[in-house]
Amino acid sequence: MRRKYPDIFKEEVIKSYYEDNLGYRLVGKKYGLTRDLVRKWVKRTILKNPDIVKNMGMDNINKEKKKKYERRIEELEMVLAYYKNYNEILLKCCNDEKKGNCAAVRKTNEAGFSIMKLCRISGIARSSYYFYLKKKSEKNKNYEDKNRLKLLQEEVNYTYGSKHASKYMSIKYGKKYNHKKIARLMKEENLQYRIRRKKYPKDYYKIKEKDSINMKNKLNRIFYSDIPFKKMVTDITMFKVCEGWLYLNGIIDLFNGEVVSHAYSLSQGGDYIIEPIKKLIDCYNVSGMMLHSDQGITYRWDKYVKILKENGISQSFSRKGNCWDNAKMESFFSTLKCETIYLHKKNSLLTAVDMKKRIDEYIHFYNNKRIQKKLGYISPVSYRKLIA
Repeated sequence: MRRKYPDIFKEEVIKSYYEDNLGYRLVGKKYGLTRDLVRKWVKRTILKNPDIVKNMGMDNINKEKKKKYERRIEELEMVLAYYKNYNEILLKCCNDEKKGNCAAVRKTNEAGFSIMKLCRISGIARSSYYFYLKKKSEKNKNYEDKNRLKLLQEEVNYTYGSKHASKYMSIKYGKKYNHKKIARLMKEENLQYRIRRKKYPKDYYKIKEKDSINMKNKLNRIFYSDIPFKKMVTDITMFKVCEGWLYLNGIIDLFNGEVVSHAYSLSQGGDYIIEPIKKLIDCYNVSGMMLHSDQGITYRWDKYVKILKENGISQSFSRKGNCWDNAKMESFFSTLKCETIYLHKKNSLLTAVDMKKRIDEYIHFYNNKRIQKKLGYISPVSYRKLIA
């Protein structure tokens, strides 16, 4: 025979279910009832009189369910936002799945979602995500230095290597820059010094014949001087122009490497050989100066030799067929061509006027702005003024 329970008892059981927030099994255990019976009473009560549950703590149950639904909605929104960001990043940036996951997690986290949950959705470890963040911050850390380096190389026409650039930036910005770091940033941003191709001759020329009595090598490869305007080197080089060839005759002071005088000509003959000497004599005291050159016929011309002797300038000559005896001048011509002509080489030739203008601009830059390591990372003119 089925047992009958009074309505008051049933109400008490249902009230306990709602107010104590217990499950069917625990309520049944409390009153000595089965789980199915408690569930039957609760459902029957809700169907017959839905309003009665409001007085029995149903609002608390609804609140909990609401929170549960809100959490679920938030999770779905997070998943949707993550995959939206992931697809955008993968299409725009890269095909690397791991980097795409990390970038999507970072972007979705900015909207306020939990990193732990996002990492679980993306399938990456949190340690991998934080490693990616660290790497990203290190990359951004050098952003300012890269911009400074780019501006510097544009200013000097990509003629500074890592050591010159690091020293210049340290002086300009008041911050110590390591040349190894600058070399790495140059490589990353393709800002390296556009250096000429190196050539390593297998053997140097060995000249065994004795120097002529009248053509002594007084300089003897000692390419430095303690006093300005006491040791000079000179030579001639040429540039291909529309009119044919443009010849440049220059003189360099071995005290600071400054180009003190130069002249141009469209032919080998003429007074352009004497013109730099006249400029030098007019501007400086050249008495007792030594001028070193090769054994070319131009430097043994009677008129040229006479002007030198009249002004107390002694001559020194390189050995025959030995360009290394005048290495300082040869080195300058090589630097001049690499940093002006070869750097801006085009299909069409320049006119003589344009070529002169370009060379004059570079010589002014070389003397006044281009820093040199051996001078303590200052320009030749600055060094002369500092010592003087």
